[in-house]
Amino acid sequence: MINWGDYSLYEPPVLGPPENMSRRDARVAYADVMEKKPERLDYLKAFAARNGVVLDGHRESTDRWGRWLYEHVEEDPVRPGRLLGDWYSLVFDSGLFVGDLIIAKNPARFWKMQEGGKRHVSYQKPVIAGFDDPRYSVDPDRFIAGLGYAGIKRKPLDDSPIWEYVAIAAGEG
Repeated sequence: MINWGDYSLYEPPVLGPPENMSRRDARVAYADVMEKKPERLDYLKAFAARNGVVLDGHRESTDRWGRWLYEHVEEDPVRPGRLLGDWYSLVFDSGLFVGDLIIAKNPARFWKMQEGGKRHVSYQKPVIAGFDDPRYSVDPDRFIAGLGYAGIKRKPLDDSPIWEYVAIAAGEG
């Protein structure tokens, strides 16, 4: 059984997919995420601890969290193939955690709002930048969402569901 306890869902100041927002609204949403990130990470760590995983930023606990998400994520019965609503907030918070891990492993990496064009898969979302190619970024939220979708479809899971992504994005892979 999942213990949601006092986990508070993230409520963005602007609703809707980032790719459909005006540039101004996307900037407001991005600023809100960055401002609330410490609070969101506290909620995530408390949630994980209540459910038997201590998120301490080390490989073992990070991958244990990835396996926990994979094993427990719930599919929306009304919209098959989608996560049950509250899981999107948990996925989002997990993406913030993973992004901060990437930055901790390589301080040349940093958060930014992806502005590279409306066709970019992460357009107007928080992403990790700071690569040799300034157009390149990684989207930890999208990566964790993929892990969630793999969980509801019960696709095979790597031994290291998160840490290898962190290491590669940090430039260690």
